[in-house]
This record gives sequence, C-alpha cells and structure tokens, in this order.
Amino acid sequence: MADNALIADAESILEQAIRSAHQQDDHDLSPLQRFYLGLLESALLPCTEDPEIAFTQHLLTEARKQWALRHLSVKALGCFLRREGCIRYRTPAANAWRFRPLREAREAWERRHGAHTPGLRSDLLSGGSNLPHRPYPPLGSLSHQMW
Repeated sequence: MADNALIADAESILEQAIRSAHQQDDHDLSPLQRFYLGLLESALLPCTEDPEIAFTQHLLTEARKQWALRHLSVKALGCFLRREGCIRYRTPAANAWRFRPLREAREAWERRHGAHTPGLRSDLLSGGSNLPHRPYPPLGSLSHQMW
C-alpha cells in the first residue's frame, strides 16, 4: 500500500510541476504576444474583404480591449506585426496589415515559441488558411472574419 501512495504522490507532484511550467510559459509572453496568439488561436481578424488583411484601427481597438495594451500605439503595433512577418498595406479606406497565411503564421509561431505554447492547440497548427470569412463591413463597424 505504501508503494501505491508514493507513486500517487509522485504523479501528483509531476502533474503540478507540468501545470506550473505551462503557467510560467504563459507569463513569459508579453501582452502583445498574447494578443497575437489569440488571433492565431481564434483564426479571426478584424474584418476586411480579404481574409489576410486587417485595418490598423480595428487591430488597435481589439488589442486595447486588454487592460495591459490600453495605451498601445500604432508604432508599437506596427513594429510587433513586422517582426511577426506582417506587411504594411494601404487600402482605399484606411491603413491595414497583410498577415501571413494562417498556417504559415502558426508554424512560424511554433518555431519561435515551441510546439507546446499555452493556448495554441496542436490541432490548430494543422489548420489551413482556407477558412470562411464574413462579408465586408463598413470601416466604422468592428466585426470579425475567419483568417
């Protein structure tokens, strides 16, 4: 009986260590990285007619919903998006960003941050960019499309 108790204790200690490591990994991400990871997880971008383009103002509005990013500037967002492989883009309506295809963006994230990034499920990493997107909204409204 004592051996079973020791095994159970060792297993619970191991499980706690794994949970703690995952929580620490999540804390190692900056607020902007967590925002971008949320985009990768949900496959949703603020809407335009192209599923790989998002208006800068819509991205800022979404990011600023996080308390830690409430004062995020256009410049800081732009620097971060460039490092993630996004390209500045100009539409007739406003400034925007062209994102990598979803699969490519997820694979790049996995290469930089590891396959076991908290929140990025492995089944999403295999997802493609052929996801449906929603109709084009006016610039003033904030809806989302599948990336």
